[in-house]
Formats: sequence, structure tokens, C-alpha cells
Amino acid sequence: MTRCHAMLLLPAAVCALSLQTQAPPRVVVDLDVVADTLPLESEVYLSALQSLRPEGPWRDQKNLPEHRWRTFDLARKYHRVLRELRVVRPADACMMLRLLFEEDEVGRRAIAARQDPSGTKWKGGGWAPTEGELQGVRPGTRPLTAGEVVENWDEVLGPRCFARWRSEDADFQLGDIDDAVATAAAQRLEDAAAVADALAW
Repeated sequence: MTRCHAMLLLPAAVCALSLQTQAPPRVVVDLDVVADTLPLESEVYLSALQSLRPEGPWRDQKNLPEHRWRTFDLARKYHRVLRELRVVRPADACMMLRLLFEEDEVGRRAIAARQDPSGTKWKGGGWAPTEGELQGVRPGTRPLTAGEVVENWDEVLGPRCFARWRSEDADFQLGDIDDAVATAAAQRLEDAAAVADALAW
């Protein structure tokens, strides 16, 4: 989704100092000036991710998960990453969302491991459950912070995310995500009321 920056558009007659009747100046304002569009954009990226990769911790989500602890607040982290990296390509935004969902799952499993009754000290050091789905999950593990994603996206995390998508589909191209986001956005914009509700005025 390309953002239009606020600008002042003057009719050509004004620039040419024409003596003809002039139309009044028109002001085109970016929607971000009057409303925070990130919640709406997040819904679109989430919808695109769900259409491209139905299975994952994002499968049944309607909105991005929130949490009272900043490290585990996926919605807040995602919005901060988009703002600080000034993400302009939908494919990057969608890959970032998947990364944060998977990191969030790491954090949730670590929190659950703290209460697992099979937890014990491992020979190699540290404490972790020894049975079930949480076997070997260290309770001290945490998801990447927003700052860590911002700092490492270009050189490490971005290429790694692309490689992950490519490993699942040998013919995968970033344009596939761009197209899915465009489709999700078009569907979202068909419901004006839903769009208005999603914006933070």
C-alpha cells in the first residue's frame, strides 16, 4: 500500500500567472494526518498472511494479540517496527508479521514451560520441562524485541524470512505477497463501516 504524502496542489494557471479564472487551491492530505491507519493496515497484512499460509499461530486471529508486557505485545511491536523501518513494500510488512507471530509463539511456550510439572534441571545446565510438547523449552526464552527486529532486519532477519518462504515454495516471489495484500486491501475497502472502525481517530 503506497502512502500519499500531504501536498499542496496548485492549478497550472496559478503557476503560469494566467489571467484566466482560477480554481481555488486544493489540499490533498494523507489520511495519517487525521487517523492512525496502522490498525487497518495490520488487519490487511494479517488477512494476506492467512490466505498465503493458512497454518500457523496467526490462523484464527482476527486482530493482532496484545499483552500487558511490552515484550509480548505483538500489536505494539509490529506497529513500532513498521514506523521505525518506514516499510513501504507490502511483502516486507507481511514477512515481518509472520516473524513476530512465530517469535510470539516462542514467548508463549516459554511462559507455559514455567508452570510445567515435568520441569527439572538439565545436565547441560538450565531448567526446562522433560516431557510433552514443551520438552526442552527453556522458561527464560523470550521473543525478539521490536528494537532487535529493526536493528537486524536488513542484514539478517529479512533475508532469513525470504529464505524461509522460498523453502516452502521454490517458485515463491515477493510479488506473490504484494498481490495477496492488494487483494486483501481491496476486499477490506469494500466495507466502509469496517474501515472506519479499524482506524484510530
